[in-house]
Amino acid sequence: MSAFAPLTTLADASQELARHRSTSVQLTQTALERIGSGEGPVAFTHVFTDSALAETRASDLLRAAGIVRSPMEGLPISIKDLFDVQGRVTHAGSRLLRDTVPAAQDAAIVARLRAAPPRTRPSSRACAPRARSSWAAPI
Repeated sequence: MSAFAPLTTLADASQELARHRSTSVQLTQTALERIGSGEGPVAFTHVFTDSALAETRASDLLRAAGIVRSPMEGLPISIKDLFDVQGRVTHAGSRLLRDTVPAAQDAAIVARLRAAPPRTRPSSRACAPRARSSWAAPI
């Protein structure tokens, strides 16, 4: 995939997976390449590369065996730094929270989406207006 294929919607990416035209690993590698360039290093507070790739490999194996656990199966997603991720400090875009104790457990939504995707950085406390980013586009 690479060379930054045109952006697609989650629905289109899901159909590509269902039709075996793409793999979860390919989608995730493309997302990781995009994160590593342009505004990615500014927009993402942490990237869970190893676990994301491991989980997408497992997802591809399940899909090959005919097992699709949910409509989100195998899709790379991002968790905004407003939700607790076990072992990580949730900054909510504020430097005031940089010395906060890391989360003891995942937020409920994170636990449900546990694909270890990258987290995005909100503006301060996620309330202040911010210039629109190209990362707001669908993957």
